[in-house]
Amino acid sequence: AFASASIGARPLIARWRSGVITVGTVVAAIGFLSLLVALSAEGGHTSAATVVAPMTIVGFGNGLAVPALIGTVLGDVKIKHAGAVSGVLTTSQQLASAAGIAIIGGIFFATLDVRRGNAGYVTSLEWVTTISLFLALATAVVSTRLPGSFFSRRGALAVSAAENSDGAPGSGAAAADLRKVDSKA
Repeated sequence: AFASASIGARPLIARWRSGVITVGTVVAAIGFLSLLVALSAEGGHTSAATVVAPMTIVGFGNGLAVPALIGTVLGDVKIKHAGAVSGVLTTSQQLASAAGIAIIGGIFFATLDVRRGNAGYVTSLEWVTTISLFLALATAVVSTRLPGSFFSRRGALAVSAAENSDGAPGSGAAAADLRKVDSKA
């Protein structure tokens, strides 16, 4: 789901720019919420099959958000600084991934009661899924403030200027500017 959304996100990012980050994180939040509902409904009888669909939704949402985030970070960088900035971005991603895994994994194992069997694992998964849900929602809210988001005035103007009088995407001066920025990345 992550890979297909990442590949399919390119035209969406060209049209809605950093607004795709908001959409992707909201989709991921919906996946986390559906996982919480499934876990609550099945309790200690939860199986791996129960988590596949919600986690696919999470992966799809992240697949939309991550490429848009990278494009937003690198979009205004001058070509001569692109190597250094992309190196810092990659290092930051690796550090954040490692820290996130350590923190969320630590919370999972701190809340795990193996004496309860499968129910103990479900409870721990509910804890970390709830935290992940709030993090996804916080990211969605913060992303509305990014330049180019359709929630910001500048982003809404860019999207409307990228449409011709018929409302077709991909034409107009702003669309040409977006294509120039996209070709730099």
